[in-house]
Amino acid sequence: MARTCIFCDSPLAGNRAEEHAIPRWLMEFLGLTDGKLYLAVAHSQDNAILKDRTQVVGNFVEGRVCEGCNNGWMNDLEKQTKELLKPLIQGTTNLLSLSDDERATLARWATKTGFVISHASPLKKTPPPSHMRYMKDHAGDVPPRVEVFGQQFLSTLDFNQIQRNQWPHIAAGPPREDPAPPDLCPQSSIFMNSCA
Repeated sequence: MARTCIFCDSPLAGNRAEEHAIPRWLMEFLGLTDGKLYLAVAHSQDNAILKDRTQVVGNFVEGRVCEGCNNGWMNDLEKQTKELLKPLIQGTTNLLSLSDDERATLARWATKTGFVISHASPLKKTPPPSHMRYMKDHAGDVPPRVEVFGQQFLSTLDFNQIQRNQWPHIAAGPPREDPAPPDLCPQSSIFMNSCA
């Protein structure tokens, strides 16, 4: 059976691009290209790790993306998002200060990136093919019945990705009046929910 693109179902023979699950520009911006990435699947009831692996961040790729999608709508979306994400990551702006159009762009990027990560991750529980086709057919728009939520927080943790079938519930504390300590790195986190 011939392998096809996860987004458009085009045959990959002679038409294959290796899509970085974490975009190359983002890895370079964060200084993570040669760093290690911990990937895990956790049980939803007790958070026990069911599967895990560690690999070089730059090698976290999904090979089932065609050159047309990779160099077309996906590349356009990366260009639109790049300058929005950098100040969010640096903590010089926040999600609430973005316009509705900018938030929509980030939601589109997060959905595309989440879909690619779900295909490249150990869990192998992927979005419905109809969601993938919708994104390709609608220039990266978020498919119907998919919701994207954003959050910013300070993190001292290593760079990792853990899949679990649950929503993290983070209690909102009082707003911080004092500036963040210089050794903490502002992080952005995107949670995605898909209702099939």
